[in-house]
Amino acid sequence: MNLGAIVLLALAHGLGAGLGLSGSAHGELMRLVVLRGAGVEGIDRWLAFGAAAGVAFAIRRRLFTSLSEGVRSIARPRLLAASSSGRDAARLALATLGALGARSVLTRVGVVDAPSAAAIGAGICVTASLLVAAATAPPGDRNAMPVTFALLAGVASELVTAAGVSPIALTLAFCALMGLGPERSAEAGFLLALPALVLEAWSMKTGHALEGQGPRVFGALVAFMGGSVGAGALRSLVVRKRSGRLALWLIPLGIATIAYARALPSDGRPQAPLTSLP
Repeated sequence: MNLGAIVLLALAHGLGAGLGLSGSAHGELMRLVVLRGAGVEGIDRWLAFGAAAGVAFAIRRRLFTSLSEGVRSIARPRLLAASSSGRDAARLALATLGALGARSVLTRVGVVDAPSAAAIGAGICVTASLLVAAATAPPGDRNAMPVTFALLAGVASELVTAAGVSPIALTLAFCALMGLGPERSAEAGFLLALPALVLEAWSMKTGHALEGQGPRVFGALVAFMGGSVGAGALRSLVVRKRSGRLALWLIPLGIATIAYARALPSDGRPQAPLTSLP
């Protein structure tokens, strides 16, 4: 059991997801470039679930009130429109339905495998542009978006995960461009992206390269902490309209990944570590 490799991969998933950098893309890059042959196959689903749980923990108050109001509205549907928490519950439900529908389409058309290195690089660049858009959008004064738009956000956030784009970056940009204020954009953006994060984790393949559940649980805990810390840091950046600073990491990484992909075989999968390439 390589604990060092598990920690690196878990942090890539957790911090990548929480900071809106795409946990799956950073996890795949960590595996392809740094951890080839490290014996940590079959753990990504656990790490992605841990990262999603960390993001949920970071917004636990908003999430708990929304879910509580949603449960209460089962007996009294009027509650969905009577309070902001009720409307958040409706948005979360619609985003979940949209993400489920999009995931069903992706599965039906066969888009279930991890993207190639070139696609990951392009997705990272798109994620950078979304974070810049969230930071540069004119400050809005709306407190909430129309409930029905949550369905569109759920569909879009799930579809972009197939290309390695961060669903959190997408929903944050979506909320900012819809005219929500920075504080509300941060809250709504994380909430609407959560279904896509969970479904992305569920779609990842599992394996049996690791013996026992101990390494998987350990990795999930590290990813949970990374997701929670990352989401808290991103929320602070979004509120201060500084999420675009993350592009200083993403754009060079995306360009380097695309250049790396050009040195690989035609299927875009690395056959040797980066250090052995000419």
